[in-house]
Amino acid sequence: MAVNADFAKQAVFVAQQLECSERYAAGLLHTVLVQNPNVSPIDSIEHTLLEYHTYRRRFVDCLRYLFQAVFLSLADSNPLYHQLANYVRYQLIPPSPTTKAHLTAKILANIQSLDQELSKIQTAVQNAGSNTQINNGMSARSRFMNPAT
Repeated sequence: MAVNADFAKQAVFVAQQLECSERYAAGLLHTVLVQNPNVSPIDSIEHTLLEYHTYRRRFVDCLRYLFQAVFLSLADSNPLYHQLANYVRYQLIPPSPTTKAHLTAKILANIQSLDQELSKIQTAVQNAGSNTQINNGMSARSRFMNPAT
């Protein structure tokens, strides 16, 4: 991965926005830039944030499928469902509620922090600036005030 000053600044910015490591943010940014080599710096950051949230969504979908397999194992004798159910019971569900480093505890902590994260995203979207210019720089108000022009 080639790193220049602009890439490093973008990676640091993404890491701050996502509250993740700079290495992880750089990996996401690199993935986006490999897929879209001619994208602008601002668009690359937006694509990186979208990639992050898409990854998280896919992860949650995987968990949902695993838990559905647990319920299917109760009604179906398919050995695959039973193997997946055993995996969920012994690998995803902590052996004791006091285990903090377990995957399930981390997932639940992330789910609980989603409300705060979603409100931050909503605020950022509402306060976002725009580069849109209407009719070669003419303001929308003057266009509606003088429709003949």
